[in-house]
Amino acid sequence: MVQNASLTASVFLFAALGLAAPAMGMEDRLRILDRDGTLIASFNQAEAEALGTREVVTSTPWTRGIVRFSGVEGYRLLEAAGLSEVDITVIALDDYTVSLSWEDLTERNALFASRVDGERLTLDRKGPFWTVFDFDDIPKTEGGEVRSKTIWHMIEIWVD
Repeated sequence: MVQNASLTASVFLFAALGLAAPAMGMEDRLRILDRDGTLIASFNQAEAEALGTREVVTSTPWTRGIVRFSGVEGYRLLEAAGLSEVDITVIALDDYTVSLSWEDLTERNALFASRVDGERLTLDRKGPFWTVFDFDDIPKTEGGEVRSKTIWHMIEIWVD
């Protein structure tokens, strides 16, 4: 019931701001689209986690202390959709976007987290997916660039 109240509040907030609200039932899905907007694949959290999960234990500028993120590796989700060696643009619920290269997904080990400290990410907890990196393992000279590639409330991935 709390989730439904939260979703209802989100829909009213979007309406008040003049934004399009997510379709009911689609709020926990991550859609992957090609350049023309054609749907390639769509995953909810359970489907993504079924591909295999990994944990990242790290601190972030957006959380308190050390937290444990778990979810599917970004490249693995794309490979499950039949994609490899592609660059992507990730879009959040509020239309915020970030660009991720294949190198970000493979060499920097971008994680599409669906849980924080074992708790499922929901719309009111930066869900359904949150792109994270092991921030504590990134050289300080690259920290700002990598932090700028972090995005929560992920709802779409566009293949560049």
